[in-house]
Amino acid sequence: MSEQEKKRKPFKMMTAGPVNVTDTVKRAMVYPEIGHREPEFEKLYAEVRGRLLDAFAVDTKDYSSVIINGSGTSAMETIISSAVHDGKKMLVVNNGFFGERMIEICETYKIPVVKTGYQWGEYPKLAGIEKLLIRETDIEAVSAVFMETSTGMTNPIKEIGELCKRYNKTFIVDAVSGFAGDSLEIQGSNIDFCFSNSNKGIGGLPVIALALAKKSALEKIRDIKPRNYSLNLLSYHNYADSAKHSNQTPFTPQISYISMLNQALKELLEEGIDNRISRYRENSSLLRRRFSEMGFKFQLPEEYMSNVMTNVLIPKNYGYEEFHTSLKEKGYIIYPGKGPLDGKVLHIANIGTHTTKEVGEFCDVVGEIVGEKRVEY
Repeated sequence: MSEQEKKRKPFKMMTAGPVNVTDTVKRAMVYPEIGHREPEFEKLYAEVRGRLLDAFAVDTKDYSSVIINGSGTSAMETIISSAVHDGKKMLVVNNGFFGERMIEICETYKIPVVKTGYQWGEYPKLAGIEKLLIRETDIEAVSAVFMETSTGMTNPIKEIGELCKRYNKTFIVDAVSGFAGDSLEIQGSNIDFCFSNSNKGIGGLPVIALALAKKSALEKIRDIKPRNYSLNLLSYHNYADSAKHSNQTPFTPQISYISMLNQALKELLEEGIDNRISRYRENSSLLRRRFSEMGFKFQLPEEYMSNVMTNVLIPKNYGYEEFHTSLKEKGYIIYPGKGPLDGKVLHIANIGTHTTKEVGEFCDVVGEIVGEKRVEY
């Protein structure tokens, strides 16, 4: 590493992941070596699993948690491939990039999928979802993204969960980007399986996956023949909860990442879930107000926006690279839009360690870039 690289300050990540994290979370990656089949690891794993249940605010009698090697997509694939019986269908509420990823995973495993067919950023219509549940009687599970990162839209999870309860469907929720950023009631929304990862709202380093499962839902899928080897949900739960393998994993765990996640969860619980959500809400409110004052417009109406991030429409007299390059030179990272939004939006988040002061400083820098060149749409 060059001297210049050593002196470079960390970028300020205005992204929905990876995010800036505390030094204590980073230091937690360095730990006294322990054996992954020894009591020391079992103690660490038990702490993480317990803190996950506390963070998700669920009753330990009703839910169980596990850590899965890999990204949030690994957890998505683990649950989708494990939760639908042969001959049954999955209804995917798809209105963005990650809803489409759910569909791709279903198709990879040859799980018949029913699509809602919304456009990116189109708010789900509950009446339409209910019609599909009535018409397609062999739907076993419904999956939805809590906060669709590609658009920044928060989907109506509680209302979809009520439909799942009414029609006796398994409910799977992707909370990778939304958890700890927007309010999510796991039990109150009838969620059977939920997954997230160590980064984003939780405030850890990327990336290790985590999954939450209702114990009664686990019992319903015990007769499903595994569709893969290393991403089988029951394998993880069997190792975690059996008398023989209490608080163990079926494969070699990423101990350093689990140690890091333990610290991130500890800090999340110390701050308080509601307090962190409020901090992110204040950040996003400030960012949107300041951008509006500079003349920018947004992809979504305010009522559909998450606290986590904002898609800012790119003015016709600017380009994404112009903003990205100028901001990176000043120490900030933003991301482009995905898919049909590529070149159309600035994908800006306000989570991790960011405070309103830091968000305000970022807005000041954007104002300097814009200068007197008024944004035009």
